[in-house]
Amino acid sequence: MLDSGTNPYRYTTFDPALAELWDEEIWARINLPSWGTPYPPAAEASFYAARKIFGGGARATTKLFFVAEAGVLALLLFVLVRAGRPPERLLLYAWHPLTVSEVAANGHVDALAALAVAGLLAAWTARRMTLAGVVLAFGTLVKFSPGLLIVALARRGRVRLVAPAVAIVGVAYAVASIGGVNPLGSAPRLVRSFEIGSIESVLSPHIGQPWARALLVPIVAVTLILVALRQHESVDEVARSTLLVVGTLLLSMMVLQPWYFLALIPCLTLVSAPGWLWLSGALPLIYLNGETESLPGWVLPAMYVPFGAWTLWRVIQWIRDRDRPMRSRSGELKARHA
Repeated sequence: MLDSGTNPYRYTTFDPALAELWDEEIWARINLPSWGTPYPPAAEASFYAARKIFGGGARATTKLFFVAEAGVLALLLFVLVRAGRPPERLLLYAWHPLTVSEVAANGHVDALAALAVAGLLAAWTARRMTLAGVVLAFGTLVKFSPGLLIVALARRGRVRLVAPAVAIVGVAYAVASIGGVNPLGSAPRLVRSFEIGSIESVLSPHIGQPWARALLVPIVAVTLILVALRQHESVDEVARSTLLVVGTLLLSMMVLQPWYFLALIPCLTLVSAPGWLWLSGALPLIYLNGETESLPGWVLPAMYVPFGAWTLWRVIQWIRDRDRPMRSRSGELKARHA
């Protein structure tokens, strides 16, 4: 729509006002034709840029996302070298099932969210907080979920991170809403209309959707608060916090699609997180829903049982690590009074 000078948030796909843009090759194959776009402003801008750089056709955006993939690898190489890690850890991103299927095969815009996360890790490595704020704004304008990191990292980044992030996102949405247009498009409708693959979809059949949501929303909020209290001295801490905050949000949404996790794969090259690695590798099993939109009974247990066991082990380990200094101090006090 941007090619024609039309605000993409103004009309639904099959609105008669866009009749002159319809064609039989692409337009007729668009799903959910009564919906408006669910994509944030930077995602829409990337579609426009792809057509201008690579010409028309359905694969123009995929070519742009290939360039983004190269950028991700370059940024991660910088981070790994500066952190003293083996550069071959890049293969965790380059050969991950999601990067192959969701970028090369399906051409999802989440490749740009992965670029933003890789840029965040590189900016943190270089101690460039303003740049970190800029790339977080870009990530938020591609996919909504990285926006939580603005809050999660605010304690360390302070105004140098928060100010540019909030300003850029605010200006982008102000421009998108010119003329009274709703700049969120159909994104809220997308979140409400489907239920597949997520923790909520696991819990809802047993306790009901309202109770599932009442359980999961506080978990996301508490996770964000706890992470926001961290100092985030090292880039490793930023990578772990990104996995925890964004991953928890994605798992708590009604719909979880495999490509949503692309933004988290850069973090797996830097830190050891077997549970997240397993879950991200198992997510393509969601494609087994087929035309019936229902998954075989073994799929969700295969995804979540190993991940849940690892998460429980990490929580127990975290509790023990917190108790160890307290026991040590208690022992020292007893020794002094002996």
